[in-house]
Amino acid sequence: MIVRMREAEYARVLKLTESLRNHIGQFGTRGVAAKWATCFLTLGQAKDEDPRTGLSSPMRQCAFAMSLLAGTPEPGSPLEFDEAAWTACVALLEQIFGAYALMFWPHDGEETSQDWVAARQVAMPAFLHYFNASLIASTDQVKARIQSYLVPFDEHLRGSLGVSVSELLGVCETVARNTQTSWRNAQVLAVEERELRLKILKLADEGNWGRARIAQESANTGHVELIKKLFSSMDNLYRLDLETLRGEFGDAGLAYWQLFSSPRAARAQTIHVTDALPFETRPVIRYDDKHGAFVSPHQLYVAVLDVVEAELSKGTARESFLRHRDRLAESETASALARLLPGATVLQGVFETPIAQYEHDIVVLFREFGLVVEVKASPPVEPFRDPDKAFERIKRAFRSDKGIQKAYEQGLRAWSVWAKHQVLELFNREGAVVGAIDPQRTTKLYLLCVTRDDFGPLATNLSLLLEKSADAPYPWAPNLLSLDFLADGWSKLGMGPAQFFEFLDARVRLHGKGFGADELEFAGYYVRHGDMNSLAGRADYDGMMLDPTYSDVFDQAYLEQSNVQIKRSPPFETDLRRMLSRTSDASHPVSKQGRNEACACGSGRKFKRCCAR
Repeated sequence: MIVRMREAEYARVLKLTESLRNHIGQFGTRGVAAKWATCFLTLGQAKDEDPRTGLSSPMRQCAFAMSLLAGTPEPGSPLEFDEAAWTACVALLEQIFGAYALMFWPHDGEETSQDWVAARQVAMPAFLHYFNASLIASTDQVKARIQSYLVPFDEHLRGSLGVSVSELLGVCETVARNTQTSWRNAQVLAVEERELRLKILKLADEGNWGRARIAQESANTGHVELIKKLFSSMDNLYRLDLETLRGEFGDAGLAYWQLFSSPRAARAQTIHVTDALPFETRPVIRYDDKHGAFVSPHQLYVAVLDVVEAELSKGTARESFLRHRDRLAESETASALARLLPGATVLQGVFETPIAQYEHDIVVLFREFGLVVEVKASPPVEPFRDPDKAFERIKRAFRSDKGIQKAYEQGLRAWSVWAKHQVLELFNREGAVVGAIDPQRTTKLYLLCVTRDDFGPLATNLSLLLEKSADAPYPWAPNLLSLDFLADGWSKLGMGPAQFFEFLDARVRLHGKGFGADELEFAGYYVRHGDMNSLAGRADYDGMMLDPTYSDVFDQAYLEQSNVQIKRSPPFETDLRRMLSRTSDASHPVSKQGRNEACACGSGRKFKRCCAR
């Protein structure tokens, strides 16, 4: 694979990657995996100065680092993966990942036409999102997707993979449960050990004990035994062994081991961030013949989802799986909207004529509001590395029958009839009338284009690619996982249907004004500040960058599983135009911007908390 970079930049990336490979190859698999596991456990609690906050794409950077590790042999005398080693690893990862953005900037002396700029406005966010973002879903959502999309094909998978997805799911659930139990035990034991250790040290200080007496009291009080139990409990964290798998799951355990684990140095070496990363499909790295280490149970579930979907998307089951996938995506979208709008009339698979012409996937009627919803289940295409070729490929996919443009045009047919103040009757496949969009009753009609997978900025900023007339509205284009998360959290955050439609009114006016990676960031902005007037109401804004932490309110609602009290606050805003004009100035070179320095955009924040995001 050739990445379109300046020759010197490309050589630098290769050198940095080799440095990271040599650095991480000095350490044992278990030590590196444990450090990444700790990183993810404490990521949300990290202080501003903590080097963990330097990870701009933690899940993907973890997969890249662990894939590099998997391409090196297990050292006979591994070094300790301590804080200094971790900090060096983070620094190299940030340099490597940051270098890929440079391929979208002009070479020295290169002329930039309007077409050149237009291509990169699309290709750059699409490329960086595709290769930097991981699956944004809770473990429960991943499990639910495996159960609903994949389990119905168990019998086929037994033939093609030698194991059913139900059995693979059973392995993941057992590993996750054991990991949680070991973690809780370790936490309890750590507290007990610390309390007993402090008690012994206090007595030693008061009695002026020597080392021998301290060691004796440590043994007599059970402190030594407590330490052994703590180490034993920690030893079981993020470890998988073949004999246990075979003992609990028989042949299915062996199949899991063969499918999702690999020994170090057994696979081709990873070179580019844009390569298929082995760790994403084989998240268990073996450090000897019968034992392996992993980073997170969540990654085990995601690997099953990715591997099995790829298997079903080829061969004899392909057409059946794709039809099942499409139908299920529509049903799940309808379910999420029904939860958002309790009591609404939700119609699925309706047509504009009695002879089944001009289908609409979902129509929702709620009081004076209506939603025409089209669902697309096909994933985004992988962008080419050449920005101009990437732009053409992305544009074709966006406008294909499986793309967002087509979904918009399908919904726009119904909106156009409604806008002419005409009643649009809706028919089922048998030709019977099942509902109608009547402008006398439905005084507001919204268009939704829901995608099963995450299209990132191509969906959150439809001004990049969507073709529409000036008088036609923009649609709302969430991905299904975000819509599901929003539907579950909306009422917990004190929001109701009235606030949802108020949010939609403001949201569809933000295309080209506000930039975010995910619709939960926009919804979180609305929840946090009570409106979106600051973004939607200003004509001079065309590049406001949303703080990714706006979506945290939905994570909070998910974790607490109860009503969450939201404290309103004025929004912090960063104008992308101002940031670009400042950072393009020679006095504010982006490449020399220190992570802990005040950001060059003038926001008052540290660079790592602002434009580095």
